[in-house]
Amino acid sequence: MSTTGLSLDSPHLELVQMRQILSVDKAREKDVCSLKETAHHIKRKNQGQRVYFYLEGEFDIYCYPELKKEFLEAIDDGYYNFIIDLTKVTYIDSTFLGVVGSLRKKTREHRGKIGLVIQDKNIRRAFEITGLDRILLIYKTDREAEEGLDRGDKPMHN
Repeated sequence: MSTTGLSLDSPHLELVQMRQILSVDKAREKDVCSLKETAHHIKRKNQGQRVYFYLEGEFDIYCYPELKKEFLEAIDDGYYNFIIDLTKVTYIDSTFLGVVGSLRKKTREHRGKIGLVIQDKNIRRAFEITGLDRILLIYKTDREAEEGLDRGDKPMHN
């Protein structure tokens, strides 16, 4: 045991070491995900009054700055109706959920809506546990999300 209370083979030690590496070079901060073994991809498509985000891979605290930047750029470009496709996402953490919750607040200021496309039961469960499924629109396909936003679907708790 070290003086920090972490053993040398502790997963927490690996996280501490990663944070030390990241704090040494702030210039690499925006591309933090490339320093991890996990990968992610964010693809944006503007269509009419909507913006689509197709996410792929793992989204955790290391991806937060890039994801937030992408969402805020879409809002700055005048898009307030989002369809976020998570069908190829394999992992999310509470940071990701926080980013989506913050996005909801921003889009709502402009009477916009967010439709999430989720097929994975574990990803959906994360939204259910946090209660975000009651304030966000969740669909199984992009087409259902488009139709739902066109219909004016409302979350359980608007």
